[in-house]
Amino acid sequence: WSLIEHSENRAIEEYESEVAALVNHRKSMPIQKAKSLPKLYEHASRIKPRFDEQMKTIAKNTITKVENPRTLKPVVRILEKVLIRRDDPGNIETVCDVVRCMFMGNMSRLADVVSAFDLHKDIQVVGVKDRFVEAPDPSGWRDLLVHFYFRSDPNKHVCEAQLAHNQMLGINEG
Repeated sequence: WSLIEHSENRAIEEYESEVAALVNHRKSMPIQKAKSLPKLYEHASRIKPRFDEQMKTIAKNTITKVENPRTLKPVVRILEKVLIRRDDPGNIETVCDVVRCMFMGNMSRLADVVSAFDLHKDIQVVGVKDRFVEAPDPSGWRDLLVHFYFRSDPNKHVCEAQLAHNQMLGINEG
């Protein structure tokens, strides 16, 4: 991260500005409308094609790479997540990564992705977790998580976009 901070200082400032704008425009909290695992999976499977299409468009427009898993998060992983919760075991309302992707780029390109989420007419951001600048993981990992739903989705299924720096992933640009 020190190398990124040193070499991309101006881009980090741009990124911080875009994240601040996104945080100011978010609504509510990332809570699923589905109250059962079958409903959560049903809602996720319905929105996945739109999600994949829109994330690819954002990647193309921001000149970043995006990885969209071909499948939804496995049910076993969802169950693990909800059953180990201390505060509310079994509650699936806060599972927001059944439909997910990862954008990869330098800080300037990631700032463009943040801006694209903020300006997208059909995207409603409901959660932002900045582990690049605000709250880095103790392991040293840094990223940004954006939780959102599509306004046109009657189920308002919350999806997750993770933004990661190429150098954190060991990926060469170009």
